[in-house]
Amino acid sequence: MRGLPAMRAEMRRHEELKCALRIAGSSLSAISAELGVSPTAVSYVSQRRNKSPTIEAAIARKLNRPVHDVFPDTVTTSEVSNLD
Repeated sequence: MRGLPAMRAEMRRHEELKCALRIAGSSLSAISAELGVSPTAVSYVSQRRNKSPTIEAAIARKLNRPVHDVFPDTVTTSEVSNLD
């Protein structure tokens, strides 16, 4: 189970991500509609309760940033390829 400080940090990051999406002219709900997934699925990825390469990429695209900048804990395919 995650400790309280870690949960607060994750929720702060989630709120910052929602704000950045609003500034970029989008939202978690808009991304869910575009992908055909539930708003909860997108929110859980933003909160890092779940991981989804598709949702992570969609959020990063809306912010015009690389996935690893938006979600530093995500391992990309190219990073895995570099391990070989």
